[in-house]
Amino acid sequence: MDDPNEVDGRVPELHEDSGPAAPPETATASSKDSPPTDSPPPPPASTSKVVIEWLGVLVPFTTVLTALAFWFGWTLTNARSRYLGVDASVFGFTPTDYILRSADAVIVPVILICLAGLVWVSLLAGVNVLLDRPGMRHPVRIGATVVLALSLLGIVIALRAMFVGFAPGAHYLAAPLLLGVSATLAGTAASVLRRTASDPRLRLARLWGRSGVVLTATIVVASLFWASTLYADALGRGRGRDVEQQLERLPSVAVFSAAPLGLTTPVEPRAVEDGGRFTIRYDGLRLLLKSGGSYFLLPDGWRSGNGPVIVLRDDADIRLEFTAGGG
Repeated sequence: MDDPNEVDGRVPELHEDSGPAAPPETATASSKDSPPTDSPPPPPASTSKVVIEWLGVLVPFTTVLTALAFWFGWTLTNARSRYLGVDASVFGFTPTDYILRSADAVIVPVILICLAGLVWVSLLAGVNVLLDRPGMRHPVRIGATVVLALSLLGIVIALRAMFVGFAPGAHYLAAPLLLGVSATLAGTAASVLRRTASDPRLRLARLWGRSGVVLTATIVVASLFWASTLYADALGRGRGRDVEQQLERLPSVAVFSAAPLGLTTPVEPRAVEDGGRFTIRYDGLRLLLKSGGSYFLLPDGWRSGNGPVIVLRDDADIRLEFTAGGG
């Protein structure tokens, strides 16, 4: 029986759609010749991510600033109180009181710290611009090496000054400022040397990284607290001397009492004959401050180490009258 697929001895032709596929070389060549497609732009950062990044910058700075303000206020108040002859704990100040009492004195240090931060950021921006120029990478590396060597020398000198001090006549803030500036420059120089190293094995990856940044930041913050301690102590003693030298500027106080208080005042207490419940009046006193429900008074003519600080509890058995001080 004849094969039905065979007509006149001819093999039927293949359908047009089942033609042989193009060789792989042709497909590859056509793909190579086609122009490359541009990669899509990265998606914009989400608002939450931007907020988190800013919080990561602002929260540590605000925390350090608040701690610095509290420490500054406590040191200033403690130094002033020692000059007046009392311990700061007697006043019963709260942490908020210490921060508020340091507000006027801490403005200048905060401004100087922010200006120093701007200078440092500008320095980093300038270094980054130079690193973008291939011909400047080698000079920048030499400069970073010199800065690193000088900074390490400055750190050694500052650490020595912690125990033996500087030469006579040196500013009392020289040691902490030298330590902070030297640590900042050393960390910056080490980072630049790591970036400009030609051999990846020499990039200080094991010696410098996040740990190096954390240690540098710790030294800088410690130097700020060291400097604020010295500055606040000197300022507190100066304000204590101002109280002593300008005592007449404090408000004058007249104390009325229903019973003798045994106060030592420059003016003899006198009887009050007005028929009221307060029968004794004490004059010649100045108001230092009020805190914790108590009045702290100084007698006229008071001198540091040669005069009492009078503490009166605010209760119903006494009445106080204040008059503005002179000057």
